[in-house]
Amino acid sequence: MSICHTAYEDLSKSVYKTKLKKFEKKLSLTRQKLYESDKSLLITFEGPSASGKGNIISHLLRVLDPRDFNVYHMGKFNEEHILRPFLYRYFIKTPAKGYISIFDKSWYRFVLNNNDYEFYLTAKEKKHFYEDVVGFESLLLDSNSVIIKIFMSISKEEQKRRLEELENNDYLSFRVNKHDFNQNNHFDKYIKQVEDMLDRTKDFKAPWHIINANNPKTALIEILDIVTDNIENCFVSKPHKKKEPVVPILKSNNLYKNIDDTEYSKKLDNYQKLLSSILYKLYIKRTAVVIVFEGFDAAGKGGAIKRLTQRLDPRGYEVIPIKASNELEISHNYMWRFYNKLPKDGHICIFDRSWYGRVLVERVEGFCNESEWSRAYDEINSFESHIHNHGVIVLKFWLNVSKYEQFKRFKEREANPEKNYKITSEDWRNREKWDLYKLAADDMLNKTDSSYAPWHIIKADNKKYARIKVLEITTQTISKLLDFY
Repeated sequence: MSICHTAYEDLSKSVYKTKLKKFEKKLSLTRQKLYESDKSLLITFEGPSASGKGNIISHLLRVLDPRDFNVYHMGKFNEEHILRPFLYRYFIKTPAKGYISIFDKSWYRFVLNNNDYEFYLTAKEKKHFYEDVVGFESLLLDSNSVIIKIFMSISKEEQKRRLEELENNDYLSFRVNKHDFNQNNHFDKYIKQVEDMLDRTKDFKAPWHIINANNPKTALIEILDIVTDNIENCFVSKPHKKKEPVVPILKSNNLYKNIDDTEYSKKLDNYQKLLSSILYKLYIKRTAVVIVFEGFDAAGKGGAIKRLTQRLDPRGYEVIPIKASNELEISHNYMWRFYNKLPKDGHICIFDRSWYGRVLVERVEGFCNESEWSRAYDEINSFESHIHNHGVIVLKFWLNVSKYEQFKRFKEREANPEKNYKITSEDWRNREKWDLYKLAADDMLNKTDSSYAPWHIIKADNKKYARIKVLEITTQTISKLLDFY
């Protein structure tokens, strides 16, 4: 796909004012419709320096209610961004339902680089980049977000003229620097990068809108038209995915594996010491680890996590217990709260329950509809692929406890004054839905097991055996991958 500077319609002052008023009114009405819906809007602007992105954004803001949007200038990368997967800084700024996020410079900046930019992607990294972006945009689009991607195109000559005009203006000269002029000097190279990006994204669900920005007035009218049309079109219903048969994976018997106390104590000591030393290697190599624990109630997740972290430096890890979403989390995409918790490179993050709640408890309890949980498998795989591409080691454990053993543990908790806070009427109610949860778990394990983030199913009827197995897999997997990296 090439960027062609076709002739633009030169609007008279009166025609411009008439069209501007028309589209501003239309935007105001569609904005109200968006606010009253469960949808959100992301508008992202790309284009060469001095293409007019700032002026267009300023005009959009004058039409909108300032309480309803946030504008983000995605400029320099700080340590918080560099030490996490690159989509982290964008996802945490995605809007809540009914609201708008406007990005001045987009996630595509990673492939629109020149000699002055901080990043250069290899062919393999570029392939991963586009895979990650497909997943990111698909997740947002499928969960009621509208994404409008606008590329503002100007000619090399027009860019140079504008840069020189800004440089010679005492009040506006701060807006240009040597990087902008360097881009103009290498303009043909920059355009080739843009055309390559446009060609690779031509089949994406969220298309690019190429705007001839040599004339600011016609560019503004065209963008207002695009924004209003996209908001209106987002209310068209989408087709549902067909259901697939569930393949049983979880076993219900022979889940007790014996380990004597002497062997348990020895292995616990050895693995905990090894994991403690591994944590320092992770920090030195700047490699992050995400560990996920899922399983039926009373499967022993808390006990396994406690033994996993018992000898770790508390500055190097964090345990995230996932409970029911609060009001702020519900107003965002369901993955938003997990992106916010991603660890920095060199740290470990342990999730006691996780994003898999979407296809487990939310599915079984009806907190999301079938369309939402059925597409979540692809969304989760994409998310885990993205953090893996960044270099994050992903470990996922399903602690598999039998129905009889769960009953026994429930009764023990009720009889123990120090532990009866752990058992509630909700636990007993969930137990009545055992078969539904098992069906959902089988579905999840089938559809989210991958080479980069495999599931480890642990026989958990014996707590001590399960704890050692988790420690063994964790230490061996991280050690092997650290040597590989």
